[in-house]
Amino acid sequence: MNLLAHYTASQSEGALQQWKLYATQRDPEAMHRFRVCLKKLRAVLRLLLHRHPHNEALKKTARQLRHLFREAGSIRQEELLCAWLQQHRFGKLLDAGQLMSSLAQRQKELLHEQEALSRRMERTFNRMYQVVKAEPTLAITPYGLYLKKEISRLQREERPENWHELRKQIKQLLYTWHWLENRQQLLLLSRREYAYYDELQEAIGHWHDLLDIRDWLTNKQFFFHSDHTVRQSFGRCWVRLSHDTAQQDRVVRKLLARAPAVAAS
Repeated sequence: MNLLAHYTASQSEGALQQWKLYATQRDPEAMHRFRVCLKKLRAVLRLLLHRHPHNEALKKTARQLRHLFREAGSIRQEELLCAWLQQHRFGKLLDAGQLMSSLAQRQKELLHEQEALSRRMERTFNRMYQVVKAEPTLAITPYGLYLKKEISRLQREERPENWHELRKQIKQLLYTWHWLENRQQLLLLSRREYAYYDELQEAIGHWHDLLDIRDWLTNKQFFFHSDHTVRQSFGRCWVRLSHDTAQQDRVVRKLLARAPAVAAS
């Protein structure tokens, strides 16, 4: 079995296990691990579609995984939002925004078709595995080098509106690194480069989570709420969120400034 096929089988098994765990316990960490497995499987599909852009069966599989990933993502996003509001003691906004009831409804809708979803996932993962088994591993290194060029281009632009795309490309590169043998890994990324890119994508991820919270607060229009205590809570929350976002923005920019030194290593 080649490394990519082993990776696909491992992530498929992990996704099914975490999905069953979430279905029985509704553990937020199980949902997080489930989405991580789906991300890694979608990364494999991106490699396959890069090589076979007109393969309709692969496109269909990619659409199915994207839909499931987004459904799970809406739950994960609300779980993170609840956690942030609770951590910073903005319970007024949690209640006024009816966030807990919204989360419970999303969970109910997703879990309503638990068994059917499990069967569909098994079929989808099996189709992927059959394609991956026939994929030559030598094709992976050029794909990784292509990703490095894309990342370098996005870093040079230094535009926050591109940071989310930059993070997606970095994560794809880091996943790709794991599909290679040791010697090929080091030709693609040194250990130092890997650590740098992992730190950068994590920082961008935290920054993007804060933007999602900002969007939720804005859409809820708490500044027009009839209860003045909710408006006061919103004001304090906005100040805290603005501070955290600016701080995380600085973290990302500092990491981006380190890129040339890492690339030269």
